[in-house]
Parts: sequence; structure tokens; C-alpha cells
Amino acid sequence: MTTLRRVLRLAERLASQGQPHPSHALRVRFHLILMVPVGLLCLILGLLLLACEAGSTSIPLLVVGAWPFVAGIPLILSGKLHLALSFLLPVAVAVNLYALDVEHDPTTAIIGLLFILVLGAWTQSWRFVLFLVTLCVGSVLVWPLLPHLPATTVTGPDVTLYAALITMIGVTCALGSFSFDRVLGALDAGLADNAQLTAELSRANSDLERRVNERTQELQEVLHRQRKLTAELDELSQRDDLTGLYNRRRLMNTLTDPFMHDRTHSLVMVDIDHFKEINDSFGHAVGDQVLRKIAGTLSTLVREDDVLARIGGEEFALLLPDTTQDAAARLGERLRDAVAALPWGEELEPGYQVTISVGVAGSDQHPGVAGSQQWDQLLLHADKAMYVAKASGRNRAVAAVGAGIGRFDIRPRRASTG
Repeated sequence: MTTLRRVLRLAERLASQGQPHPSHALRVRFHLILMVPVGLLCLILGLLLLACEAGSTSIPLLVVGAWPFVAGIPLILSGKLHLALSFLLPVAVAVNLYALDVEHDPTTAIIGLLFILVLGAWTQSWRFVLFLVTLCVGSVLVWPLLPHLPATTVTGPDVTLYAALITMIGVTCALGSFSFDRVLGALDAGLADNAQLTAELSRANSDLERRVNERTQELQEVLHRQRKLTAELDELSQRDDLTGLYNRRRLMNTLTDPFMHDRTHSLVMVDIDHFKEINDSFGHAVGDQVLRKIAGTLSTLVREDDVLARIGGEEFALLLPDTTQDAAARLGERLRDAVAALPWGEELEPGYQVTISVGVAGSDQHPGVAGSQQWDQLLLHADKAMYVAKASGRNRAVAAVGAGIGRFDIRPRRASTG
């Protein structure tokens, strides 16, 4: 079995050199598996009968046994070599005529023999027109030789039987070859069409996939740039140009975020004391420097999740998530101390002190605003507390107490200096 597989692979490899048809491998397998064994069997029987001097029976078997090998020539040879060998077929006809008695209708045997040796071989490679040409040429070449061929021991009625057998074998082989080739031809045509369509479809799919990938990549890059630009614009729209802190828009968005609901948070309002006098005395450019310096100082004292925003003029707001009012009041005091300790010799004049007033309100001390949409009430509490701090002398932190506006815990920390 292993040897047979090797022979099949070798034959297919040799056949693929001269035959491009898609079904050629199937043709080679059919020829090797079915036709060659039949031919070998006929050859063996013919030789045995010939050894037993049964000439009238052995010669047809020998011819039949030779046919599969001659018919297989186009399967294993290149086109040019096959064409060259085909012209030797008339010689093969002449040689086989030695077994005939020329007095008994050799024409029938010639036609049958040509069918066997030529028709099967040529129809294997779809050259039926060349078969007709070869048949005619072979007949013309062989006919003058007939009178010169010696007679053999095959005489009498045996020649008629021999000619009839040859004719039947030739016609049968021809018809079988035609039928087989018609099936394979249709199969080849379908396979060729399918192969061409598959190749075209594969190329189209590859081109489409490449174009889709390129377009997808372009769209992804555009979307990435757009998202990045949108994020940058959104960030810029929520930043204060002067100080770099968040603005009122970001503060309001955070206060109204549903994530802030049901959480304890506090709000710290900061206002720079006597800022108008600084602008009037030193100019707005110096006033901007003061705002930036105070904003930077406040930023160093807040957490990453806290929202520190400049909400207008010299006013700042600090939102402290998850922070009670008492904790926010202590932070407000630290903010006030840090600003009061800043040196202003370069921006203003030596010994000048800038202070802030701080108002604090926490949702834990004002149940009406905890976890609700009443963020404006918390902002109002903190803002009111800051103005109480200013009215109480500035430079101090005040925490709002109670549920009603106007009730505050006034905690003066240090006397105002200006």
C-alpha cells in the first residue's frame, strides 16, 4: 500500500509538469488504479498464450495489454515530447501487422489497432482533430507496406476473429475514453471557472479588506484626534484662564453630578480682602499676580478629588467630597493662615499683608441639601458665612450652623489688618 501511494504521488508529480488541467490528478489516479492493472493482466495472459503457441488468441490480448500504456503517454509526458512520440504510432501499426495474414481483410485490423494506439492517447489530451489527422496519415503510410508484409501463422478464420476482436476493443476503448473525457472535460471547465471566480473573489475581498482596514484606521485616527481635541476643549472650557483653576462651570457640574448625591460634602467660599484697593493702588496687572499667587497657595492645600475653582473676580470656591463641615472648617482655617503668611515684597511692597475671608457649609449640618438637587442652598449657606466673616472684621473663617440662613457660628481667629 505504501509503495502504491509513492507511485501515485510520483505519477501525479510527473503529470503536473505537462498538464495544467485541475482534474489531471484524478485522471492519473484512474489510469494507474484501473487501466494499468487491466493492461498488465492482458499482457501476462497474452504472453502465456503465446508461449503455449495459441497465436490467434494471444495477439489480441497483447494489443489490449499495450493500450493502457500507450494511452497513458499524454498523462506523464510534456506536450512537445508527446507530439513527437505520436508520429511513431504508424510505425507501431506496421509492426503489429506482422501478425496478420494480408490475404484476409487486414484493413479492419488496421483501423482497430489505430483506434487502440491513437484514439485513446489523443482523447486523453483533448486533441481529437489531431487524432483524425494521425489516423489518416497512418493509414496512408501503412497501406503501401501491406503487400510487402510477410504472412504469419495466423490464417483462415482466425484472422477474421482477430480483426473483429481488434475492432471491438478499439471501438470500446474509444467510446470509454470519449465518455471519460467528457466527464473530466465538464469537471475541468467547472473547476477552471470556479478557480477563476474564487481567485477574482479572493482578490476583490483582499482589496476590499485592505481598503476597509485603511479607511477604518483613518477613521480611528480622526476619532482619536477628535476625542482628544474635544477633551482638551472641554478641559479648557472648565478652566480659568488667569489662575489655571477650575471655573464656575466645573464647580456647578460637579455639584449637580448624581455621584454627589447621598454623599457628605462641604463647600468653602474664599474671598480676598480689600482686593479692589490692591487693583486701585498697584494696578490690575499686580492684582492678577496676587490672584495667581493666592490660587497657587490654595492649590497646595487641597486633595486630588477636591474641586478648587475661581468663580469670579477675587472669589474662590472649594468643594470637598466626603468631608464634614467641621473638617472643612479646619481646612478653611489652614487656608486663611497660609494666605496671611505669604510675603508680598516683590508684588506689592515690603510688609504688605493680603488676607482672605472664609465661609464654610457642610451637608451634614444642613440636611435639606444632603443628597438632593439643592446644591444652590449649600452654596448660599457658604457664601452667607463668608460675608459674615467679612462683616466680622475679615481675615477669619466662619462656619454656618443650623438649617436656616442667617444662623452662623462666628469664630474670629485673627483681627483684620486692613
